[in-house]
Amino acid sequence: MLKSLLKKQPVEYRLPMTRGYVRHWGVKEAARELLQNAIDFAGGQLQVELGGGQLRVTSPGATLPARTLLLGSSTKADDTRTIGSFGEGYKLALLVLTRQGYPTVVVNDDKIWTPSFKEDSQFGEDVLCITEEACEPTAGVEFLVTNLSPEDEAEIRACCLHLQSEEEIGRLHRTHMGNILLDRPGQLFVGGLFVCETEMKFSYDFAPQFLRLERDRQTVSSFDLAWAAKDMWFHTGQFDEVAALVEQDVPDLKYANYGTPELVKEACYRVFQQRHPGAIAAKNQAELENLVAQGFTKVVVVSETFRDIVMTSSSMTAQGIVRPLAPKELLQQFFADNRKHMRRHAIVDFKRLLEQSSGWRLS
Repeated sequence: MLKSLLKKQPVEYRLPMTRGYVRHWGVKEAARELLQNAIDFAGGQLQVELGGGQLRVTSPGATLPARTLLLGSSTKADDTRTIGSFGEGYKLALLVLTRQGYPTVVVNDDKIWTPSFKEDSQFGEDVLCITEEACEPTAGVEFLVTNLSPEDEAEIRACCLHLQSEEEIGRLHRTHMGNILLDRPGQLFVGGLFVCETEMKFSYDFAPQFLRLERDRQTVSSFDLAWAAKDMWFHTGQFDEVAALVEQDVPDLKYANYGTPELVKEACYRVFQQRHPGAIAAKNQAELENLVAQGFTKVVVVSETFRDIVMTSSSMTAQGIVRPLAPKELLQQFFADNRKHMRRHAIVDFKRLLEQSSGWRLS
């Protein structure tokens, strides 16, 4: 009998996380973490209710073992299809929501978790405490956040494409890598969740396996983003549109001269010839003067990316115009062919080598 009564007593889990942890986070970041966990568990789907001052995020069939309260513990660390893999997300969300005064409870199957701050006598600091009480089994996990303002709700909706209508999202190019959002500039989403503002002409929503985020899940390598963006554009099949954007030198297609499909090369060649019939392309004034010295009478300066693609197209080489590749171009070809076999550190180092090779010349 005593054992049964003791089982019903609340249990406390004290986490080594103080009030000031991730102090730059607000309700938007906290809600994103809760949404992320639900999306990851449901394989991209989301059961969520937002309105009337409440956010309810439900994962039927899920459960959160107590061990997931440990920092670094996660049920998805080895799954590349999920957005997060560091095991901190929902704990940080509970900390931030509690710190900012949003009453929050977690119904975890047959338990209710309630976050609060309590002083830890050993450290003399307030730490996040999760109080666990028994409840009727629910066969799932539900996060309920209350006391949200209309402004809070608008912020949460803006950071999650799953909560937006087709009209709000606008026109899309859909690919197996994710979607290009054509009607809004410079936003990055991964798995439907907002990551950061970018310098891109368009917005992108990547499937998690195609773009690795930094540890804070709010930043990404600019190189990785530009590389993934050009691959996504290649997969749209909209080659004439790609060619027009490359000619405009948009940052989204900065690396379009790496691993360029022949259909993109031919589309770029057509655009170039329509603008400059009978000409060949140079990347700068020095290259223009060198080509003129070789006897070419009509040379036009364009961006380096557009030049590389046009001059390596089948239509250009069929005319017998074969320009020796510069060292940087040879390295670009090698990188495009072998990047998928390289580790992350090797990719970073090779990128530095490419930057250094801009001034190299063939002897």
